[in-house]
Amino acid sequence: MNITAERHPDCRVTANIEVPAERVEAERAHITRGVQAQAKVPGFRPGKVPERVIAKRFKDHIDGELKDRLMREGVREAAQKEREEKRSVLEVTKVNEPTFHLDGSFTFEVEFALAPEIELPDYTGIKVRVPKVQISEKNIEDALANLQDRLTHGHPIEDPEAELELGNAATVSFEAFVDGQLVSEAHPEAPDGIKAAEKVQILVQTGSFIPGFAEGLVGAKAGEERTVTVTVPEDFPYEPLRNAAVDFAVAVHDLIRVHKPDLDDDFAKKYFELPTLEELRERVKEDLERGAARRVEEIKANQIKAHLVENTNFEVPQTYLDREAQRQADNEVRRALQQGVGEDIIMEHQQQILQNAQGRAQGEVRVSFLLSEIAKKEDLTVSDREVSERAAAYAAQSQVPVKKFAKQLSENGGFDQIRGILLHEKALAFLGEKAEVEEFEPSEEEQDQVVEGALAAAEAGEEEHAHEHGEHCDHDHGHSSEGESK
Repeated sequence: MNITAERHPDCRVTANIEVPAERVEAERAHITRGVQAQAKVPGFRPGKVPERVIAKRFKDHIDGELKDRLMREGVREAAQKEREEKRSVLEVTKVNEPTFHLDGSFTFEVEFALAPEIELPDYTGIKVRVPKVQISEKNIEDALANLQDRLTHGHPIEDPEAELELGNAATVSFEAFVDGQLVSEAHPEAPDGIKAAEKVQILVQTGSFIPGFAEGLVGAKAGEERTVTVTVPEDFPYEPLRNAAVDFAVAVHDLIRVHKPDLDDDFAKKYFELPTLEELRERVKEDLERGAARRVEEIKANQIKAHLVENTNFEVPQTYLDREAQRQADNEVRRALQQGVGEDIIMEHQQQILQNAQGRAQGEVRVSFLLSEIAKKEDLTVSDREVSERAAAYAAQSQVPVKKFAKQLSENGGFDQIRGILLHEKALAFLGEKAEVEEFEPSEEEQDQVVEGALAAAEAGEEEHAHEHGEHCDHDHGHSSEGESK
């Protein structure tokens, strides 16, 4: 084959491939003989059909198989030529429709994405600063209080004469009005949650939802309708409604008596199989310390990644950027939906979401190539056993049988992705071990930021445990890539 390559920016190369007529004809004859050996044609014995009959009768099949074979061989030889010139082919990004020419030759173009050429900076002894975090008694108390809130449950109040009290809950529907007009019509861009709701449960306590809304329902009975007027606070996310008087036409469907368990030894025994509250406190403290340590490691890793990106300059394949940007955008939309943001608001900010995702994608893709290059230079590897263990862990988190999960991974290249994740983790761990780490006393705000992440992790762990042992828990919980390793 005659192969000429043309280099482009962003790690692309276009290979122009020409297959000489004699090779095309030889391949056509080979395919035709294969068909001849298998074809069943009336009037001829199997394997005895003349080639001219085969060539005419099965022309479309032969032409299609010929095109596929020549293109596969052309792509393989073009990729091999790139590798011989010390360029790593990542993937085929485009194949143009081929042409059979009158002289018998065959031509087509293929575009490859190439791995970037990276000149690594000095990556040992990277200077990082991390906060020295101490878990306080207040942090522990906050974690326990949050567990207490999460394990709070309720029962319907059957008495038709019962009145709604602070601390209990109710199922309500409502429509909101401003200046006599529906908020959904006057302010269609406003968050969906303030416009209207149908049979939602609210906890009647000071400060829930819009301040004053819950208090305005105190004393209501099941089946009652009333209007609650509130003033929207100055920090409301939708500016046009700030300080506005909003009238809520509320229908109260039923009342719910809320039971909040006491923080005592029975709480520890009932929900966590621990004999005393003090032992639960110790476990919560340990969970917070582990979560804080993980958060500090994340801070260190982020500084290492930033150092690598800031001290290198290389192009990356556009296809990789596009895929990562789409992944980032999908994640941002998913988080927004989980937080109750309406689809209309998401669509309104679609362009901004995509721009943010594209900005993050540039850094993420560059870091990925840098970590791969460092792992290669340091001879870091991932064993098949490590890949299998991580896959099993992912299957458990997804609550999918291991065999079914493994089949899914095999079908979509997931095992290679896991190997890549593990390799990058090892590269980051290597860089972390070689880094020059300076600890500093954090400000109150910095301390709170670290502990907030640790608190979320502790709550997830203890709440999961409570689900296994608690009797009255009635809320949902989420379940959130060869050779031996060096």
